[in-house]
Amino acid sequence: MVDFLSPIKALFAGAKRSETPRAFELESRPVAEGPLDAEGRVIDKAVLAQEIAAPTFGGVRSILFNGVTGGLDPFKLQRILNSAVQGQADEFYQLAEEMEEKYPHYQATLKTRKLAVTQSETTVEAAGDDPRSQKDAELIREYLKRGDLELEMYDIEDAQGKGWSATELVWPEGTARLKYPMLPRLKTRPQQFFQFDQVDGETLLLKGGVVGTSALPVPLPGYKFIIRRAAGKTGLTVRGGLARSVAWAYLFQNMALKDWVILAEVYGMPVRIGKYDRNATETDRNALLNAVVNIGTDAAAIIPNSMVIDFVDAMASASPDVYKALCEYLDQQVSKLVLGQTATTDATSGGLGGSQGNVHNDVRQDYQRADQRALSATLTRDLVIPIIVLNHGAPPSGLYPVLRLGQAETFTKEQADMIYEFVDRGGSVELSIIGDKLGLPDAPEGPDVKLLQPRSKGVQVSGADNAAQNPDVGLSDAKAATAMNAASNRILGHLKTALSSVGGPQSDAVDIAVQEMADEWTPVMAPLIDGLEAALAASSSFEDAKAKLLLALDTLPDTELTALLARTRFAARRGRRAMTSEAAMASNTGTFQDLFIFQRARKAPFIGANGRIREAAVDEPRLDFNIDGEPLGLLIEGRETSLRADLIGLAVLPGAPTYGTVLHDYIRPDGVREMRAIYSFDPAATIKACLNMVGHQRRIAFFPQFLTRSNMTATAPVRYGGESWEMAGLVLVDTHTALEAADSPDTLMIEA
Repeated sequence: MVDFLSPIKALFAGAKRSETPRAFELESRPVAEGPLDAEGRVIDKAVLAQEIAAPTFGGVRSILFNGVTGGLDPFKLQRILNSAVQGQADEFYQLAEEMEEKYPHYQATLKTRKLAVTQSETTVEAAGDDPRSQKDAELIREYLKRGDLELEMYDIEDAQGKGWSATELVWPEGTARLKYPMLPRLKTRPQQFFQFDQVDGETLLLKGGVVGTSALPVPLPGYKFIIRRAAGKTGLTVRGGLARSVAWAYLFQNMALKDWVILAEVYGMPVRIGKYDRNATETDRNALLNAVVNIGTDAAAIIPNSMVIDFVDAMASASPDVYKALCEYLDQQVSKLVLGQTATTDATSGGLGGSQGNVHNDVRQDYQRADQRALSATLTRDLVIPIIVLNHGAPPSGLYPVLRLGQAETFTKEQADMIYEFVDRGGSVELSIIGDKLGLPDAPEGPDVKLLQPRSKGVQVSGADNAAQNPDVGLSDAKAATAMNAASNRILGHLKTALSSVGGPQSDAVDIAVQEMADEWTPVMAPLIDGLEAALAASSSFEDAKAKLLLALDTLPDTELTALLARTRFAARRGRRAMTSEAAMASNTGTFQDLFIFQRARKAPFIGANGRIREAAVDEPRLDFNIDGEPLGLLIEGRETSLRADLIGLAVLPGAPTYGTVLHDYIRPDGVREMRAIYSFDPAATIKACLNMVGHQRRIAFFPQFLTRSNMTATAPVRYGGESWEMAGLVLVDTHTALEAADSPDTLMIEA
C-alpha cells in the first residue's frame, strides 16, 4: 500500500520547525498600544506626520480602477451590491463614482445637497468663559482662517453618496512642532483604500497597513482620520449610501436612454422592405439588403429589375413619450431620495415658485439641518478635539469647543423682549451667551478702545465716585451712563414717594406704576445727560462747570420730558384709584372706573345701544353692541403699540393672591364666544393678558382657589354659576394671545 499522507505530514512538520514563515502560514494582525481617542483608536504619535494612507504603485492602494458600468445589467448590479455587503465593496465605490459622471441629474442633485452644507456659516462655540476654554476656541478660529475648509468639507461630504468618507490628517513634523501650533493638513482618501472589519461590519481598516505593503488591513490610528458616516438608513454603513438606491434608477434610465437613442436614429423614416423572387441568388439577396440599408441614409440605391423595395409608414403611430416619461419619473425619484423634494429640481405644475415649492423647500431644509449637525459632530470629534489635545492638552473640564455649521441661532425680537423683561424683573443672563447668539465677538479691553455704551437702566460702571469727588474732570461715556442712572433713580424715588402719599399706605399698585414708568425715564433722560456731559467736558474748573451748567439748562431738550410727565399723571391717577377700589373688588361692586384702568390715546368708533355708530373719546371705554342693540362687551382692538390702543388693566387685586382660578368670558374677532377657566399661579398677569386679548370682553372673575372640575379628565370643564367653563391653554402675557390647551395637566400655570 502506498502511503500518501506521510509526505504531507512531513511538509507541515517542516513548516512548523522553519524559522521563516511559509506562504500558507497566517500572519497575526498587529495590535498597537497607547492612549485612545474618542472612537477607541490608538494614538500613535510616531505616524502623526506620515501620510499612511497615500496611494501606492502596484499595491493594494492603487488609484487605477477598471470601469464597472460597461455591460451593466440587473444581474451584474445585484452581484456588485451583494459583494459590497460581504466586504468586497471596491466595485460598488467605483460604480458610485461612475454614476456621478454618467448620470447628470444625480450629479446635480448630489452637488446641491453637498453645497447646502459646505457653504453654511461656520462658527466656533467655546466650552465656557474661563480662560482655558476661550484659548481653545481661539486656536480653532485661527485654524479656520486658512480658507480651505469649505473645499475640504465638500470632499468630506462624498459620504452622502457612498455612505462614508475618510480624510487623512497630516500633522507637522520636526522642529515645526516647536515653532508653530500643530495644525493638520487634510488629504481626501478613496474609499477603495479601506475595508470594513469582517466581524462587526463597521470598524474601518486600512489596506496595506501603515507602510502600504502589509498583506492584511490594520486598524486606523487615532487622530489621523476624519471619518464621516452619512448612512441614509439604519444598518451597516456600507448599505446606507445614496448611491446604493440610485444605482437601480441609473440602470433603468441607462437602458431607457439606449432605446430612446436607437428610436431617435430611425424616427420618422419609413420601414424599407426589399422583395426578391425565389430564383434570386445569395449574391442578389445581399445586394438587395445593402440597398435597403443604404437608401435610408444615402437616399440612393441600385437594384435589378427583378427586385422591389416597398416603403411602409410604420412609424406614424410610434412615439418617444414612453421613454421620456420613464426618464422623468426616475429623475423625480432620485430628487426625492437626494433632496427630499422635487419642486426645485423638476419642472412640474404647482412646483417652483408656488406654495408647494415652499413646503418642499422646508423638507429640504430638514435634510440640510441634519447634514449640518452630523458634519459638525464629525469635525468636532475628529478635527477639533485632536487639535486641542495635541496643542494644549486635554482640558481639565473635559469640555471642548464645538464647530457649528449653519446659520447661527440668534434672538428674535420677541425673544429679546422676553430677555429684557426677565432681567428687568431681577433675573441674570450671562453676557457672553447674548454675544454668541447675536454673533458678536467679545469686546476688547484697553484705554483706546471705543465701545458703544447702553442707555438703559442698570448699567454699572466703576469710577462714579471718582467723578463725584473731582467735578472739574470731564465725564467719560461710562461715567455719564452712571450719572444718568443715578438721576433716573432719584426721580423715580421722588415719584414713588409722591404716589404713596396720595391715598394712604404704599401698595402694590404704586410699585407697579413706578416699575412700568422706570423703562420710560432712561431714554428721556439720555439727551439731558448728554447735554450736561458736553458742558462739563468743556469746563476747566468747578466754578466754570457751574456757570456752563446754568447756561446748558436753558438749551436742553425737554419735549420728551414734558410728555413723560403727562403720562405720569395717568400713573398717579391709577395709584390713587388703587387705594380706593380694593373694597369694591372685594365686594364685587363698584363702577367700571373703580375696578379697571383704561387708556387709549386716540378716538375710536363703536356701535352704541341704539345700533348706530358712535365715536368714543380719548381714554373712553367702548361698550360695544351689535346692530340689533344686543350688548357684545368691552371692545379691545389692536395690540400694544406706541399709541397704546385699547389698553386695559386691573386697578388692584385684593390680597395679592399667588394662585387661583380666572373665569374669562369673551367673543373672539371671528365672532365665536368662549367661556374659559384658567388655573393660574400669577392671577394678576393672567387677568391682564385676558383683558387685552383682541375681541369683546364680556365677563372676568377671579377666585383665590382652584374651582372643582366635573371630572379629572384632560378636557373636563369647570362648573360655576350653572355654566360650563372650558379649561383653557396658556395665555402669553407679552402678546395677549392664547395657545392650544395642553394634553393632560390638571393645573395650567401662566408664566408672567
